[in-house]
Amino acid sequence: MNGRYDFFWNTMELCNWDKAGNDDKVLKPVLQYLSQQDDAAIFEFDDLMSELLYGLDTKKLAGQCRKVDPKMCDDTFLYSRCAALINGPAYYEKVKQGKEKNVWTMEFALRPHAGLGAETPRCG
Repeated sequence: MNGRYDFFWNTMELCNWDKAGNDDKVLKPVLQYLSQQDDAAIFEFDDLMSELLYGLDTKKLAGQCRKVDPKMCDDTFLYSRCAALINGPAYYEKVKQGKEKNVWTMEFALRPHAGLGAETPRCG
């Protein structure tokens, strides 16, 4: 992956994995860092995250997810793609290539627009 996404990946390295199991606490240092940045940096982070998530939004990958979870909803697919992001660029690339099917058993609430504080509703 080229350097275009370095700002996103470097920011995500701030995650506090000592708090694994509580997505909000894992992300707290990321959000604290972003809250100290100017609007341009926050929007850049948000745009990069959206682009990366969109890169995993394919029929092939949705099919892999549906095989693992036949009752998947849009949020299930979203939170599994977020798990691909939270696990770093190498893992992300494996998922994107369809080589890491374990991701569809994982979820992480890395909400789109996290840098802006927006919430994504869970499926009911």
